Amino acid sequence: MLRYFRDDTLRLVHSLLLLAGVVLVLWSIILTRNTKPKTEYFHSTVGIARRVEQIAPTQFQIKTEYTLPGGSTASAEAIFREHAPPKQGEKILVHYNPYAPGEIEAAPLPPVQPQFVFFLSILIGGLGFRFFIRYTFRNAKMRVIAEHGKKITPVEVLFEEEFLKILYFIRIPVMRLHCRWTGFSGREHLDFFSDHLPPGRRDEIDPSRVRVYYLPQDPRRYFLELDETSASEDAG
Repeated sequence: MLRYFRDDTLRLVHSLLLLAGVVLVLWSIILTRNTKPKTEYFHSTVGIARRVEQIAPTQFQIKTEYTLPGGSTASAEAIFREHAPPKQGEKILVHYNPYAPGEIEAAPLPPVQPQFVFFLSILIGGLGFRFFIRYTFRNAKMRVIAEHGKKITPVEVLFEEEFLKILYFIRIPVMRLHCRWTGFSGREHLDFFSDHLPPGRRDEIDPSRVRVYYLPQDPRRYFLELDETSASEDAG
């Protein structure tokens, strides 16, 4: 797993993504309510304002043309109650009576479709929730290993540079730590690897301060402690 960010940054990222998802959901609800016809059985379509006449400070008489299912065109007039009326030739939202197409309600077009905003909220919020779950389980797993595992100092710490391929043609330069440890008896040899890290963090890591926590009953479950403030998740 690529870890270009520290824990505090990851917390901020998933929190902002979750917040953005909630805001987008609320926005989609507002857009849906504003674009919903006042009469429940009315259908909606897009029309073009052909004539706009002001009849009150915030009321305008609008004649619009709109397309009905099947491709036929209808025209009708409606009262437009907004501070900023559409200009002649602009598109507006038209709610019409399917049984009497000449009976309509006119409203401004939303800046974006509510369905798209809702889909975007699910996408962004879901990504934030996924990061939150991974971050939570990762920290819980590290606590279990720290409490029930063994802490060792590797005998050798190597910096290995490589490239991480994304979509087969994007190559990102990364590095990882390769820690080697040998038991007191000399019979046990273990290798531990950190997550992929940005090469720029090489100068921030002191190899003499790297520690490894692992479960003796399952050495594949481990994590590397790089310093006092950041740690790398287990590779297993």
